[in-house]
Amino acid sequence: MEFVNRMQNIPYISPIILDKLAENDNQLSVSAVEYNEKYVVKKGAMILGLKKGKHIDYRYAIATGNIVEKDGKKYYEAYPELYTMRECRLLDNALKHFV
Repeated sequence: MEFVNRMQNIPYISPIILDKLAENDNQLSVSAVEYNEKYVVKKGAMILGLKKGKHIDYRYAIATGNIVEKDGKKYYEAYPELYTMRECRLLDNALKHFV
């Protein structure tokens, strides 16, 4: 699914920190969470996108509900923008009014 088509489903809200997820060969954004059949990750769920820094500064992504492959492993697809937990809470409250 192209970026433009994805943005029709969830409104784009620019993150304060412009971190982005890595992409696979098909230009799909790959989260840091490996696919697991036990867990149902629905569209709009906040999932771990990136761990970085010495103090483990977490960034979270919004799941698209799809599964993508990278390096022979399955991962959850997510929108490319990454958010802090504080931004996730603000975004979650804002999306409640749109959906």
